[in-house]
Amino acid sequence: MSINERMRVVCAGADGCHDRRLAGSTEAPPSEVRWKRLGVAGDVPPHGMKAFSLDGLTVLVVDLGNELVAVQSLCPHEAIPLELGVVEGPTLTCLEHMWQFDVRSGAPLGEATEGLQTFSLRNVDGDLYVAVE
Repeated sequence: MSINERMRVVCAGADGCHDRRLAGSTEAPPSEVRWKRLGVAGDVPPHGMKAFSLDGLTVLVVDLGNELVAVQSLCPHEAIPLELGVVEGPTLTCLEHMWQFDVRSGAPLGEATEGLQTFSLRNVDGDLYVAVE
């Protein structure tokens, strides 16, 4: 049973919901996650990438062929737009100083010393939604 299901069970009790977890649970309470629409999945070129703006934040969506992933749009090295780089499989290369990243995890590769922030992404009937806290 997930933490959300346990919270519903606790809240359905006779004494109502008091924002507590079931005794013995080691899971943290669920965070406040909201899904915000980014744009249309069809705008991301096959095996390419596209930057989308959302409330002052720019998110880069990368098409890996079998899935779409979302990461921060600027290189952590010198804030160069990563959309100007090259993506080969899951490896994204910033062309300014050749820093590389695994877009599935955000992990730095090669000479890069910092990773990328990743975002949960959903494709709902062709519309892309990103999780924000």
